[in-house]
Amino acid sequence: MKKLTISIVSSALLLMSSSLLAAVDYLDFAKNTLLGCAHPTADAKEAKAEYVNPPALNGDVTTARVRVFYKGWIKSNSMLVDIHYREAGSIKQIKAEVLEDSSSTGHSGDCTYLKGWQDI
Repeated sequence: MKKLTISIVSSALLLMSSSLLAAVDYLDFAKNTLLGCAHPTADAKEAKAEYVNPPALNGDVTTARVRVFYKGWIKSNSMLVDIHYREAGSIKQIKAEVLEDSSSTGHSGDCTYLKGWQDI
């Protein structure tokens, strides 16, 4: 009975932590939201996103490192970003940090996700 209880509790905790990690589709966010915010002229339909580091929970923040490949005016580019997600009750927030960007024009300074936590 004791082993069964421990197993059930362990399974519940694992499911809860997995649901937090999966609360955001980081690849979709990077490609379809963040790319357009950081590079308004980039076409998300032609972009591709992949994990460099999959989502990992550290304290109350889940972070994923994603590389986005997109076409610029002159050449193909890539942008490496850390996407941070946190959830407290009904409050869900996200922010991003550009680590590298091969675009010669850089990213837009107007992108709210690059300025701090944003409600989602």
